[in-house]
This record gives sequence, structure tokens and C-alpha cells, in this order.
Amino acid sequence: GKETRKLKRTFLFLMPKAYSREATAVKALELFSEMWDKKTRQKPRGVIFTNTLAESNEVIQSIRDSITAIEVGGHTTDYDPERIDVELQFKRKKIDWLVATSTLELWVDYGDVDFVVIFGMPRRLSSFVQRIGRAGRKRDAVVFVVFNPDIPLDYYFYESHKLLSDGALREKAMEKEVLTIGLLNEEATR
Repeated sequence: GKETRKLKRTFLFLMPKAYSREATAVKALELFSEMWDKKTRQKPRGVIFTNTLAESNEVIQSIRDSITAIEVGGHTTDYDPERIDVELQFKRKKIDWLVATSTLELWVDYGDVDFVVIFGMPRRLSSFVQRIGRAGRKRDAVVFVVFNPDIPLDYYFYESHKLLSDGALREKAMEKEVLTIGLLNEEATR
């Protein structure tokens, strides 16, 4: 029989101190892209998740200003023809990197995504899991987590990085994240 190898996600946690979050993320992606190209002779494909549309626009502009060899597209929360066109271009590999808000967390499979960037922690660990799940479906992938040092939630997860990179710990923590109201929930019953 053919033995299947488990796919691996490699995590890189970044807490910017001297530079802005955008500059830190872009520099890390620039170095990663150069290394990837030397190894594979291809551009890496990736999705960069932001928490707000304003952050998406800033990240897109920073990438376009710094990494001219990469075609980057933006994904907005609006459902309009431009959004559909950007998604199709990414699926057809005409766009290398897609900058997205939370609307791409669920129900989207773009196949061979080599990396994901989490640009600021989402409010829920389950959202983090959905975001990192866009990469590493068909081959090994890299997950960059760029924390915001000014947000306590980001700082907590930076200090607790094992919770983010260890699948078993994440699952256990997510069990506590969802509290259903009902007789089966001991906390609610009490």
C-alpha cells in the first residue's frame, strides 16, 4: 500500500517592535518569497487575512510598494463583481497573493496555498483555525502570525504561542470557546 505523509504547517510568530506591522509582514514575506523561489523556481501562493478593510488596503499598498514581482489582489467584504473577479483571478493563478477579510474564512478552497498570514489575531480561536486552514491542504505550508503589540488579545496569544501551533491544545481551547445555552451545559444550568 501507498503510505500517506501528514502535511505540516510551520508557524512563524512575529511581534513587531521597531517597525510597523505592515513593514514587518512585508519584510518577512519578501524574504520568504525569495527563499521559496530559490527552492521551487515558483512564486509562493498565499492568503493574507486582516481583521478590517482598512488594514487590508494598507497591507495591499505596502506589498505593492515593496514586492513588485508579486501580483496581489484585495478581497473586500462587499459582494460585487470586482470581488468575484479577484477570487477567480486568484483561483486561476493570475494573482499570487490574496489579501482578505474574514469573509474568506469559511467554505473556500483555493487548492495549493503555500502560506497564510494572520495579520492581527481574530477575536475567536475558531476564526484563527479557519484562517490557517486555507493553507496546507495539499502540501506543507507556512503560517505567519503578525501580532499587534497594542492589543492585549494579540499579546496574550503571542505569549501563549503553543496554543496556536499545537493542534491538540487548540482543539481543547476551542471546546471552551463555544458555550451553548441549554440543560446540557452545566455552567448555564448552575
